[in-house]
Amino acid sequence: MKKIGIVTLSGYFNYGNRLQNYALEQILNKKGYYVETLWINPEQLQKISIKQKLKLLIKKNIVLFLFKKEGNFTGRRKYKNFKKFSIHHLNEKKHFNKSNDLPKRVADTFDYFIVGSDQVWNPFYTNSSNLYHLSFAPPQKRIAYAASFGISELPDDYKTVVQTYLPFFKNISIREEEGAKIIKELTGNDVPIVLDPTLLLNREEWETIAIAPKNKPVRDYLVTYFLGSISEEKQMYIEKMSQKYNLKVIELAKKSDKDFYDTDPSGFVDLIKDASLLLTDSFHGTVFSILFETPFIVFERENKHGSMRSRIDTLLRVTELESRNIENINNFDEVLNINFSYAKSQLESEKNKSLDYLEKALDI
Repeated sequence: MKKIGIVTLSGYFNYGNRLQNYALEQILNKKGYYVETLWINPEQLQKISIKQKLKLLIKKNIVLFLFKKEGNFTGRRKYKNFKKFSIHHLNEKKHFNKSNDLPKRVADTFDYFIVGSDQVWNPFYTNSSNLYHLSFAPPQKRIAYAASFGISELPDDYKTVVQTYLPFFKNISIREEEGAKIIKELTGNDVPIVLDPTLLLNREEWETIAIAPKNKPVRDYLVTYFLGSISEEKQMYIEKMSQKYNLKVIELAKKSDKDFYDTDPSGFVDLIKDASLLLTDSFHGTVFSILFETPFIVFERENKHGSMRSRIDTLLRVTELESRNIENINNFDEVLNINFSYAKSQLESEKNKSLDYLEKALDI
């Protein structure tokens, strides 16, 4: 049995990250591969400046302080719940440490390495670590599936990194149009845009891991999932939709919602599945709304590094659901009425193309 190592962002806090990781493992397992997700710590594999080390240390200490701070039990519970989900649903292994020869031994252990999905090429998330360009593996083993930069404009120093490593990949696919443009500009290569792994599993497959949180409402509810800040305008829409349709509000990313902030990825899937409406600025929030045909509205996310909308815009264009952008909604009486039939057929076609890419990349 051939072995594949997945390299993606590590952590126990982001729904999309855990769920795309789960989906990619499932797809590869179904194709007969033994799959491991390589739990990694980028700072251990690259020489970083004292300034970067200080930033990482400060970030870690802030997180530890918040978790230990009296009254912040919800944050600790969320971390533990995400870790339990990962232990139960993912095959994560800690391969990397400070040993100089370990990366080579890891490279010899697997037949292929797949980096993706998620924002694995976002320098602000990875500290520009060469690990996410699979620099430890021979070129014939390097594959990118639905990799994402997450931003539309790269820092100049990171452009050089991209130009150095990406030409040595066996196969590259990207998740959004802006990412494909960046690669074309920097390397001269055209790369295919494929579906995020979460869209390669169907509704029925996701329902097998959906578990209702203990506090799930018995009456109709709306879910908010905002990764950016919640402006007064967004808050106004939340209250307006709640009152208009008599919906209880569940705010998954808001620490003050102590009943649901610690919800694990299985609960996230379940809550979106049965929601009357989702308000979000999240790509994966949008993904699961479409998969479960849950009415949704997409908002702009505020980010200091530039727009993060390309992957959402690509998805809405492919499914012809651009009308779900908040700026395109004129009649709030029709918010709960969406025809998902075209989106469903389009995703099926794109799914076949994405799986074809994956099979060719793996020489199946």
